[in-house]
Amino acid sequence: SSGINAEYGVAGEVHSPARTLPAAIIIATLLAIVLYVLCNIAYLTILPVEVMKKSSAVALDLGYLAFGRYGELFLTLCVVTSCLATILAMVLCNSRLIQSAAKDGQVPGIFKFTWTKTQTPLFATILHGLVCSLFALITSLDTLVTITVIVSWLFYAFCFIAILVLRLRRNAQKSSFSVPLVIPVVLILFSVVLMICPVTTQLGNYRPSFFVTLILLGVLTPLSVLCTLPWFTDLAIFRATAGKLEKIVEGWKNFV
Repeated sequence: SSGINAEYGVAGEVHSPARTLPAAIIIATLLAIVLYVLCNIAYLTILPVEVMKKSSAVALDLGYLAFGRYGELFLTLCVVTSCLATILAMVLCNSRLIQSAAKDGQVPGIFKFTWTKTQTPLFATILHGLVCSLFALITSLDTLVTITVIVSWLFYAFCFIAILVLRLRRNAQKSSFSVPLVIPVVLILFSVVLMICPVTTQLGNYRPSFFVTLILLGVLTPLSVLCTLPWFTDLAIFRATAGKLEKIVEGWKNFV
């Protein structure tokens, strides 16, 4: 389901985005809701609650109890396919967000480079892969999922705060921009709760990898903010590095 919010990342690369994107978002969201409801109905109908509490793979247990080994294998393939689709969607979206930020001068310009043959943001994709690989190497899957939840809701909270700021500023300017004030306020509080809950849960179940990852995020988050400052993105080292890398890439393209 994480991939259903990735459509906005490729808005500049689709035909008729004003028509295509709303349809894609609505259809994907409704489809995800229907699938979630159906899955939970199937779980509650076939699996006892005690079995679900002890299971580490509820979908696979469902497949085995309902259809035997072949059902388990089929649902395994479905889960793997869903995970791969989500990964591809997020790489597609996030690399383009990095590239857009570079084009707007919010991160070093080296990341706006596009590989001409495939029209993909080369260095932005590499950066995205390196950051994801770093966290995958230093922590466990359970911890990574928990950290992902915390960080996701942190940035959702930033978006809701931005909506709140726009709401107040645009009202002062008598603009047509109107969002009920209660909506961003409630969503900000909701985001804070969803960020605190995983942390309090981990406090009772001490895992060093969780807190090491949390500390690393505490270092990387201010660093990411630093990278958006104009004086930082305009440093000569980034301009020089970008120029050298573009020459290397051009040479590689001529070679292949």
